Amino acid sequence: MAEQAKIVYKRLFELRVFHHYYLDEGSTDFIDLAESDQLTRLLTKYDARSLFDLQPTPETADLLKGLSCTLKNTTLGCLVGAPETIDIPSNAVFEFTLTILDPALANNTALSLLPRKIYEFQLNDKTYRFKENVYVFTNGTGVKRTINGNDVLCLSREFPVRAGGVDYPAESFARQGNTLYQAVRDNTGMLNPDRQQIDNNKNKLPVYVNQTDIPGLVPPAGIVGAPPKGIELRPGIPDAVHALIRIEPLAASNEFSLLQPGGLREPVFEIHFKNRSTVWRYYNKSTGAFNSEEPDPLPLTRFGNAGNKQKPSEGFVKVELTGAQIDGLYSDIYE
Repeated sequence: MAEQAKIVYKRLFELRVFHHYYLDEGSTDFIDLAESDQLTRLLTKYDARSLFDLQPTPETADLLKGLSCTLKNTTLGCLVGAPETIDIPSNAVFEFTLTILDPALANNTALSLLPRKIYEFQLNDKTYRFKENVYVFTNGTGVKRTINGNDVLCLSREFPVRAGGVDYPAESFARQGNTLYQAVRDNTGMLNPDRQQIDNNKNKLPVYVNQTDIPGLVPPAGIVGAPPKGIELRPGIPDAVHALIRIEPLAASNEFSLLQPGGLREPVFEIHFKNRSTVWRYYNKSTGAFNSEEPDPLPLTRFGNAGNKQKPSEGFVKVELTGAQIDGLYSDIYE
Protein backbone atom coordinates (compact mmCIF):
# COMPACT_ATOMS: atom_id res chain seq x y z
CA MET A 1 0.00 0.00 0.00
CA ALA A 2 1.29 3.46 -0.92
CA GLU A 3 2.32 5.62 2.00
CA GLN A 4 -0.17 8.43 2.71
CA ALA A 5 0.83 11.83 4.04
CA LYS A 6 -1.56 13.36 6.54
CA ILE A 7 -2.10 17.12 6.38
CA VAL A 8 -3.52 18.75 9.51
CA TYR A 9 -5.59 21.87 8.83
CA LYS A 10 -6.19 24.71 11.26
CA ARG A 11 -8.07 27.96 11.03
CA LEU A 12 -5.99 30.62 9.32
CA PHE A 13 -8.62 33.26 10.13
CA GLU A 14 -12.36 33.72 10.24
CA LEU A 15 -14.46 36.69 9.16
CA ARG A 16 -17.77 37.32 10.92
CA VAL A 17 -20.17 39.99 9.66
CA PHE A 18 -22.86 41.05 12.11
CA HIS A 19 -25.81 43.31 11.30
CA HIS A 20 -27.44 44.62 14.45
CA TYR A 21 -30.88 45.13 12.90
CA TYR A 22 -31.17 41.33 12.81
CA LEU A 23 -29.49 40.73 16.18
CA ASP A 24 -30.37 43.43 18.70
CA GLU A 25 -33.40 43.17 20.98
CA GLY A 26 -35.10 46.54 20.77
CA SER A 27 -32.78 49.04 22.45
CA THR A 28 -30.56 46.26 23.85
CA ASP A 29 -27.39 45.71 21.84
CA PHE A 30 -26.85 42.09 20.83
CA ILE A 31 -23.55 42.10 22.73
CA ASP A 32 -25.48 42.76 25.98
CA LEU A 33 -27.86 39.83 25.58
CA ALA A 34 -27.31 36.74 27.70
CA GLU A 35 -24.86 34.34 26.04
CA SER A 36 -27.59 31.71 25.67
CA ASP A 37 -29.81 34.24 23.86
CA GLN A 38 -26.92 35.28 21.62
CA LEU A 39 -26.21 31.67 20.71
CA THR A 40 -29.86 30.93 19.99
CA ARG A 41 -30.17 33.95 17.72
CA LEU A 42 -26.98 33.17 15.82
CA LEU A 43 -27.72 29.49 15.39
CA THR A 44 -31.39 29.70 14.46
CA LYS A 45 -32.23 33.18 13.18
CA TYR A 46 -29.16 34.77 11.62
CA ASP A 47 -27.57 33.94 8.29
CA ALA A 48 -25.14 36.51 6.89
CA ARG A 49 -25.25 34.68 3.54
CA SER A 50 -28.77 36.02 2.93
CA LEU A 51 -27.59 39.59 3.56
CA PHE A 52 -24.07 39.80 2.14
CA ASP A 53 -22.02 38.19 -0.59
CA LEU A 54 -18.46 37.69 0.65
CA GLN A 55 -15.98 36.62 -2.03
CA PRO A 56 -12.19 36.52 -2.43
CA THR A 57 -10.73 38.70 -5.18
CA PRO A 58 -9.23 36.71 -8.10
CA GLU A 59 -5.71 37.36 -6.74
CA THR A 60 -6.71 36.06 -3.32
CA ALA A 61 -8.40 32.99 -4.79
CA ASP A 62 -5.12 32.18 -6.56
CA LEU A 63 -3.14 32.84 -3.38
CA LEU A 64 -5.36 30.54 -1.31
CA LYS A 65 -5.04 27.81 -3.91
CA GLY A 66 -1.27 28.19 -4.05
CA LEU A 67 -1.03 27.91 -0.25
CA SER A 68 -3.34 24.85 -0.20
CA CYS A 69 -5.91 26.77 1.85
CA THR A 70 -9.63 26.09 1.93
CA LEU A 71 -12.43 28.67 2.01
CA LYS A 72 -15.92 28.05 3.34
CA ASN A 73 -18.76 30.55 3.57
CA THR A 74 -20.67 30.23 6.84
CA THR A 75 -23.81 31.65 8.42
CA LEU A 76 -21.60 34.29 10.08
CA GLY A 77 -19.24 35.10 7.18
CA CYS A 78 -16.42 32.88 6.00
CA LEU A 79 -13.69 30.63 7.34
CA VAL A 80 -10.24 30.10 5.82
CA GLY A 81 -8.41 26.89 6.72
CA ALA A 82 -4.70 26.27 6.15
CA PRO A 83 -2.17 23.49 6.69
CA GLU A 84 -0.76 23.95 10.18
CA THR A 85 2.74 24.01 8.67
CA ILE A 86 1.85 26.80 6.22
CA ASP A 87 4.57 29.27 5.28
CA ILE A 88 2.80 32.58 4.65
CA PRO A 89 4.73 35.11 2.56
CA SER A 90 5.31 38.26 4.60
CA ASN A 91 3.81 40.39 1.80
CA ALA A 92 0.68 38.24 1.39
CA VAL A 93 -2.65 40.07 1.24
CA PHE A 94 -5.94 38.20 1.58
CA GLU A 95 -8.60 40.47 0.08
CA PHE A 96 -12.35 39.94 -0.01
CA THR A 97 -15.20 41.93 -1.51
CA LEU A 98 -18.46 42.41 0.36
CA THR A 99 -21.59 43.24 -1.61
CA ILE A 100 -25.18 43.68 -0.46
CA LEU A 101 -27.73 40.97 -1.30
CA ASP A 102 -30.76 42.10 0.72
CA PRO A 103 -32.23 45.36 -0.67
CA ALA A 104 -33.84 46.03 2.74
CA LEU A 105 -30.41 46.76 4.19
CA ALA A 106 -30.48 50.25 2.69
CA ASN A 107 -33.34 51.15 5.04
CA ASN A 108 -32.03 49.32 8.08
CA THR A 109 -28.32 50.25 8.09
CA ALA A 110 -26.70 53.35 9.53
CA LEU A 111 -24.55 55.37 7.10
CA SER A 112 -26.23 53.85 4.05
CA LEU A 113 -27.25 57.29 2.73
CA LEU A 114 -23.74 58.14 1.55
CA PRO A 115 -23.47 58.44 -2.26
CA ARG A 116 -21.56 55.61 -3.92
CA LYS A 117 -21.15 56.87 -7.46
CA ILE A 118 -18.67 55.30 -9.90
CA TYR A 119 -16.25 57.63 -11.72
CA GLU A 120 -14.37 56.70 -14.89
CA PHE A 121 -11.36 58.47 -16.42
CA GLN A 122 -9.05 57.97 -19.40
CA LEU A 123 -5.37 58.75 -18.94
CA ASN A 124 -2.55 57.75 -21.32
CA ASP A 125 -4.77 55.18 -23.06
CA LYS A 126 -5.64 53.56 -19.74
CA THR A 127 -9.04 53.51 -18.05
CA TYR A 128 -9.24 54.26 -14.32
CA ARG A 129 -12.42 53.62 -12.37
CA PHE A 130 -13.17 54.74 -8.81
CA LYS A 131 -16.11 54.22 -6.49
CA GLU A 132 -16.78 56.72 -3.71
CA ASN A 133 -17.46 55.92 -0.06
CA VAL A 134 -16.53 52.24 -0.15
CA TYR A 135 -15.44 50.89 3.25
CA VAL A 136 -12.07 49.22 3.68
CA PHE A 137 -11.56 46.99 6.72
CA THR A 138 -8.10 45.71 7.64
CA ASN A 139 -6.54 43.82 10.53
CA GLY A 140 -3.73 46.38 10.45
CA THR A 141 -6.04 49.15 11.72
CA GLY A 142 -8.56 47.10 13.70
CA VAL A 143 -9.52 47.66 17.34
CA LYS A 144 -9.77 45.11 20.14
CA ARG A 145 -12.60 45.34 22.63
CA THR A 146 -12.90 43.20 25.75
CA ILE A 147 -16.65 42.73 26.19
CA ASN A 148 -18.13 40.60 28.95
CA GLY A 149 -14.70 39.06 29.45
CA ASN A 150 -14.29 38.11 25.78
CA ASP A 151 -11.79 39.67 23.38
CA VAL A 152 -13.47 40.96 20.21
CA LEU A 153 -11.24 41.81 17.23
CA CYS A 154 -13.16 44.47 15.31
CA LEU A 155 -11.88 45.32 11.83
CA SER A 156 -13.35 48.83 11.94
CA ARG A 157 -11.18 51.74 12.96
CA GLU A 158 -11.78 53.39 16.33
CA PHE A 159 -14.61 55.94 16.40
CA PRO A 160 -13.26 59.43 15.67
CA VAL A 161 -12.90 62.00 18.45
CA ARG A 162 -15.48 64.75 18.27
CA ALA A 163 -13.98 67.93 16.84
CA GLY A 164 -15.65 71.32 16.69
CA GLY A 165 -16.16 72.80 13.27
CA VAL A 166 -16.07 69.42 11.50
CA ASP A 167 -18.86 68.43 9.13
CA TYR A 168 -20.57 65.22 10.24
CA PRO A 169 -22.99 63.60 7.79
CA ALA A 170 -26.20 62.19 9.20
CA GLU A 171 -25.62 58.92 11.11
CA SER A 172 -21.85 59.42 11.46
CA PHE A 173 -20.24 58.67 14.81
CA ALA A 174 -18.03 60.66 17.17
CA ARG A 175 -16.75 60.11 20.70
CA GLN A 176 -16.15 62.59 23.46
CA GLY A 177 -14.20 60.92 26.23
CA ASN A 178 -15.74 57.45 26.36
CA THR A 179 -19.21 58.65 25.35
CA LEU A 180 -20.32 57.67 21.85
CA TYR A 181 -22.59 59.96 19.85
CA GLN A 182 -24.27 59.71 16.47
CA ALA A 183 -25.40 62.58 14.26
CA VAL A 184 -29.15 62.72 13.70
CA ARG A 185 -28.84 65.06 10.69
CA ASP A 186 -26.16 66.64 8.53
CA ASN A 187 -24.43 69.12 10.80
CA THR A 188 -21.20 70.83 11.78
CA GLY A 189 -19.44 70.05 15.02
CA MET A 190 -21.86 67.45 16.45
CA LEU A 191 -23.49 70.19 18.55
CA ASN A 192 -26.79 69.67 20.35
CA PRO A 193 -29.52 69.06 19.31
CA ASP A 194 -27.90 67.48 16.28
CA ARG A 195 -26.59 64.35 17.96
CA GLN A 196 -27.82 61.48 20.08
CA GLN A 197 -25.96 59.62 22.78
CA ILE A 198 -25.48 55.96 21.91
CA ASP A 199 -23.70 54.94 25.11
CA ASN A 200 -21.67 56.59 27.86
CA ASN A 201 -19.06 53.83 27.60
CA LYS A 202 -18.05 53.08 24.02
CA ASN A 203 -15.68 50.36 25.25
CA LYS A 204 -18.51 48.02 26.16
CA LEU A 205 -19.75 48.08 22.55
CA PRO A 206 -18.23 46.61 19.41
CA VAL A 207 -16.68 49.14 17.05
CA TYR A 208 -19.46 49.68 14.54
CA VAL A 209 -18.71 50.41 10.90
CA ASN A 210 -18.10 54.16 10.85
CA GLN A 211 -17.04 56.97 8.55
CA THR A 212 -13.31 56.56 9.27
CA ASP A 213 -13.47 53.14 7.57
CA ILE A 214 -13.72 54.97 4.24
CA PRO A 215 -10.16 55.74 3.08
CA GLY A 216 -8.98 58.84 1.32
CA LEU A 217 -8.42 58.34 -2.40
CA VAL A 218 -5.32 59.65 -4.18
CA PRO A 219 -5.69 59.17 -7.95
CA PRO A 220 -2.73 59.10 -10.34
CA ALA A 221 -1.33 62.49 -11.31
CA GLY A 222 -3.27 63.92 -14.20
CA ILE A 223 -6.72 62.72 -13.09
CA VAL A 224 -8.96 65.58 -11.99
CA GLY A 225 -12.41 65.09 -10.46
CA ALA A 226 -11.97 61.75 -8.71
CA PRO A 227 -13.93 61.38 -5.46
CA PRO A 228 -12.01 62.38 -2.30
CA LYS A 229 -12.82 59.08 -0.53
CA GLY A 230 -13.30 55.57 -1.80
CA ILE A 231 -11.38 52.95 -3.76
CA GLU A 232 -10.12 52.20 -7.23
CA LEU A 233 -12.23 49.56 -8.95
CA ARG A 234 -9.46 47.24 -10.06
CA PRO A 235 -10.27 44.30 -12.37
CA GLY A 236 -12.00 41.62 -10.33
CA ILE A 237 -13.70 44.06 -7.93
CA PRO A 238 -17.43 44.21 -8.77
CA ASP A 239 -19.15 47.54 -9.35
CA ALA A 240 -21.61 46.68 -6.56
CA VAL A 241 -18.84 46.39 -3.96
CA HIS A 242 -19.86 47.86 -0.60
CA ALA A 243 -16.65 47.09 1.28
CA LEU A 244 -13.19 45.59 0.87
CA ILE A 245 -11.64 43.42 3.57
CA ARG A 246 -7.84 43.12 3.63
CA ILE A 247 -6.08 40.67 5.92
CA GLU A 248 -2.27 40.60 6.20
CA PRO A 249 0.03 38.31 8.24
CA LEU A 250 1.46 41.11 10.49
CA ALA A 251 4.11 40.60 13.16
CA ALA A 252 3.56 37.63 15.48
CA SER A 253 3.47 39.99 18.47
CA ASN A 254 0.39 41.77 17.09
CA GLU A 255 -2.95 40.52 18.45
CA PHE A 256 -4.42 40.92 14.95
CA SER A 257 -1.68 38.80 13.36
CA LEU A 258 -2.34 35.50 11.62
CA LEU A 259 0.70 34.11 13.43
CA GLN A 260 1.97 33.69 16.94
CA PRO A 261 5.25 32.27 18.22
CA GLY A 262 5.11 28.58 17.40
CA GLY A 263 2.39 28.58 14.73
CA LEU A 264 -0.97 29.93 13.64
CA ARG A 265 -2.89 32.32 15.91
CA GLU A 266 -6.33 31.42 14.43
CA PRO A 267 -7.92 34.86 14.89
CA VAL A 268 -11.62 35.62 14.47
CA PHE A 269 -12.26 39.07 12.97
CA GLU A 270 -15.61 40.84 13.31
CA ILE A 271 -17.42 43.55 11.34
CA HIS A 272 -20.46 45.16 12.99
CA PHE A 273 -23.00 47.12 10.94
CA LYS A 274 -25.09 49.42 13.17
CA ASN A 275 -28.83 49.37 12.67
CA ARG A 276 -30.48 52.65 11.73
CA SER A 277 -32.20 54.90 14.28
CA THR A 278 -35.14 57.13 13.37
CA VAL A 279 -37.53 59.52 15.09
CA TRP A 280 -40.83 57.68 15.49
CA ARG A 281 -43.85 59.85 14.67
CA TYR A 282 -47.40 58.75 15.42
CA TYR A 283 -50.49 59.60 13.36
CA ASN A 284 -54.16 58.83 13.71
CA LYS A 285 -54.88 55.87 11.46
CA SER A 286 -58.39 57.07 10.62
CA THR A 287 -57.82 60.80 10.08
CA GLY A 288 -54.09 60.99 9.34
CA ALA A 289 -53.73 63.70 11.99
CA PHE A 290 -50.41 63.98 13.80
CA ASN A 291 -50.52 62.71 17.39
CA SER A 292 -47.02 62.73 18.86
CA GLU A 293 -43.38 61.81 18.29
CA GLU A 294 -40.62 60.28 20.37
CA PRO A 295 -38.19 62.87 21.80
CA ASP A 296 -35.10 60.97 20.61
CA PRO A 297 -34.34 58.63 17.70
CA LEU A 298 -34.93 54.96 18.43
CA PRO A 299 -33.15 51.98 16.85
CA LEU A 300 -34.92 49.86 14.25
CA THR A 301 -34.74 46.13 14.98
CA ARG A 302 -36.39 42.97 13.75
CA PHE A 303 -36.73 41.68 17.31
CA GLY A 304 -38.13 43.57 20.27
CA ASN A 305 -39.34 47.15 20.46
CA ALA A 306 -37.13 50.08 21.45
CA GLY A 307 -40.18 52.22 22.24
CA ASN A 308 -43.23 51.97 24.46
CA LYS A 309 -45.79 52.17 21.67
CA GLN A 310 -46.27 50.51 18.30
CA LYS A 311 -42.98 49.97 16.42
CA PRO A 312 -42.51 51.01 12.78
CA SER A 313 -43.33 48.69 9.90
CA GLU A 314 -40.27 47.12 8.35
CA GLY A 315 -38.78 48.93 5.38
CA PHE A 316 -40.36 52.40 5.68
CA VAL A 317 -37.96 55.27 6.47
CA LYS A 318 -38.57 58.89 5.50
CA VAL A 319 -35.56 61.14 4.84
CA GLU A 320 -36.42 64.83 5.16
CA LEU A 321 -34.23 67.28 3.27
CA THR A 322 -33.57 70.97 2.94
CA GLY A 323 -32.01 71.13 -0.48
CA ALA A 324 -29.37 68.40 -0.39
CA GLN A 325 -28.98 68.52 3.41
CA ILE A 326 -30.49 65.75 5.50
CA ASP A 327 -32.58 67.27 8.30
CA GLY A 328 -33.71 64.04 9.89
CA LEU A 329 -34.72 60.40 9.52
CA TYR A 330 -38.27 59.49 10.49
CA SER A 331 -40.56 56.49 10.80
CA ASP A 332 -44.24 57.38 10.46
CA ILE A 333 -46.57 55.06 12.38
CA TYR A 334 -50.34 55.06 11.95
CA GLU A 335 -52.24 53.75 14.96
